Amino acid sequence: MDNTITGKLIQVLEVKSGTGKTGKDWKSQDFIIETNAQYPTKVCLVAWNNIVDSIQNLNIGSDITLHFNPESREFKGKWYTSLKVWKVELIGINNNFAKHNQLDESKNFNLPGHVDAEPEKEEESDGLPF
Repeated sequence: MDNTITGKLIQVLEVKSGTGKTGKDWKSQDFIIETNAQYPTKVCLVAWNNIVDSIQNLNIGSDITLHFNPESREFKGKWYTSLKVWKVELIGINNNFAKHNQLDESKNFNLPGHVDAEPEKEEESDGLPF
């Protein structure tokens, strides 16, 4: 299931972190976008682990498309739903993607650390940037 939403990044909340039952460290970050619909709405999504770094590289006001999976959990008889982002794409030609990076904005950009259906394979580097 590929759910997407497009909007403007309007707020990035505090990073949460901890250690899971297996002893593995984790971090998550909630952030808010405002949709570009006729009647804009604000939507809170959550980034986990490597995607947190990608969200932190964006400027407030950046137009982005997010790919996410909705997930609901039950706790003490109440249900909680989160929208877990697995891919971020920068859109528009007037956005500054990162505070320190310049990108070719004529294309959608898959941010570093995105989670996709197939893991990225490491390629041998010959020193060329393409």
